[in-house]
Amino acid sequence: MHRTPIACAFFALLFAPLLTSCGSSSGLSADAPNVLLIAVDTLRADHLGAWGYERATSPAVDALAAEGVRFSRATAPAPWTLPSIASLNTGLYPASHSLVGASDALAFEAVTLAEVLGSHGFATSAVIGNSLLHARLGHSQGFDAYDMEEATGHTAITTPGITARAKTQLAALAKQDKPFFLSLLYYDPHYDWKSHGFGFADEAAGLLDEDTPIQDLRDAAANGTLSEAERQLLVDRYDEEIRFTDEGIAELLSELARLGLDKNTLVVFVADHGEEFLEHGWLGHTRFLFDGMVHVPLIVRDPREAAHHGEVVDTRVSTVSVMPTILDLVGIDPAPWAFDEPSLAAAVRGEALESHPIFTMVDFEAAQKRNAAKAAHLEAVVFDDIKWIRPSQGRGGPLQRYDLASDPGETAPELFAAEAPEAREPRQALEKAWAQFAKRALPHRSAAYSQAELDEMQKLGYLDHE
Repeated sequence: MHRTPIACAFFALLFAPLLTSCGSSSGLSADAPNVLLIAVDTLRADHLGAWGYERATSPAVDALAAEGVRFSRATAPAPWTLPSIASLNTGLYPASHSLVGASDALAFEAVTLAEVLGSHGFATSAVIGNSLLHARLGHSQGFDAYDMEEATGHTAITTPGITARAKTQLAALAKQDKPFFLSLLYYDPHYDWKSHGFGFADEAAGLLDEDTPIQDLRDAAANGTLSEAERQLLVDRYDEEIRFTDEGIAELLSELARLGLDKNTLVVFVADHGEEFLEHGWLGHTRFLFDGMVHVPLIVRDPREAAHHGEVVDTRVSTVSVMPTILDLVGIDPAPWAFDEPSLAAAVRGEALESHPIFTMVDFEAAQKRNAAKAAHLEAVVFDDIKWIRPSQGRGGPLQRYDLASDPGETAPELFAAEAPEAREPRQALEKAWAQFAKRALPHRSAAYSQAELDEMQKLGYLDHE
């Protein structure tokens, strides 16, 4: 959203020194790189070749990983889009930015990545494929242009349109005498999953209608009428959607090179969350904090750090670090902001990262009665290979301990009472983190949706309405 000069001056005064200036490029190096942020909705890391997947779902992403630094154990702060994307754009965990439910909007007080880059002289544009991230709900804050023309719902095929619009944006941005920030959100790996002719789903084709509501599939799984062949078909079609999206990303990166922008453009690739295929009895996302839903890809390709291209960082990190990392790499000191996670720029430059606890959380109340099982109130802390999950603050209940090294599928939890000596470390880490989140918490803001948006959210099980 654009602020008027008076609003801009007021905002800068209110949040100084959070914004260095409103609309000036003070302190920005003349050779600051452009920024291309590519996010993909509903993309779990272990379905990509660079993360060891056997199918050829991601040749373009794999090539990007070889040309940059791959963070092999990145964790999303939430298992669904709204809070996770808000975290990418603010550098805050959901408990800090306060966008945790389907009817929430980003607080006016939030300081976004687009705003900070814009205040330092960047042109800022976005092409968004998810209708939940509507401009009027705060997600366009700081963008000069915010294109949602391809946010046409979960049954649409949107990768070609997003790619075409992104290429148009690139051509326009390349003509400006300033660095640019282009943020993209691809959507096709989100349900509904469709076949695109890559051969992954051919053998099982015809068992399921591609437009079957996901609630019907969950009901079938719950009552035992969804066969293993049908479950595998869903995985196959999901992989087809990943490959289809990968081709769009390949086209976009080729255009970046054709325009001569690749040598001075920082490319960050990430996902908002993953997806489960009944590994823990659930189809989709939102419901749990297992790695199928929160282990996501994160790649940073800085053309100025070619000596470190192809390196893999195994230290566990959070995608909450994306905003401070981008600011750091373009030459904007992230120190004035109270981010919930540190910059990863040192790792992009080849330095070691210190391990520290990583958090992920979900506080979601499903309003749709048929889909009541989607409600989730959980929080987790991960220490390297040990993940602890417990009910959200104030709800009580035992802690579950998972050893991700010996039990990567998270099928064999150890249970501990909340006050058990063995649970002291995670309990203290969570309490310390929540105290910090409470200090930084932005005001809660509710959203107002159009009827069409309510219809779309109902189909996905987020809301119930007449």
